[in-house]
Amino acid sequence: MANSVCGVCHEKEVDHRCIQCHKPVCDDDAFKDDQGIFCGRECSAQYRSYDQADARVARARSHGLGNILIVLVIIAAIVYLARLKEWGPLAKQTPPGEHGIPAETTGGTTELPGE
Repeated sequence: MANSVCGVCHEKEVDHRCIQCHKPVCDDDAFKDDQGIFCGRECSAQYRSYDQADARVARARSHGLGNILIVLVIIAAIVYLARLKEWGPLAKQTPPGEHGIPAETTGGTTELPGE
């Protein structure tokens, strides 16, 4: 970062840039913490606040997707059990002639009226 002057003291050559506002900052004026290098405490606090909010949003999104997946699995299980009850081996067999199907059409060939 040659030919840049510190944005805090306006005297020394720049060694770093603030990761929040990107202001050039010399090593003596740099505020360093576990998040990185900043031009001061205010930028550090803003960055930490944003980083924490971003983490909360990411957690909320992951929980939201998990909840949607759980709901879809429950719906699929309900549909599966309903079909199993309707079509399963213990389901009531519908005798020919019910549900609008004529008894003579269930034996194989169907004769159309007038033939």
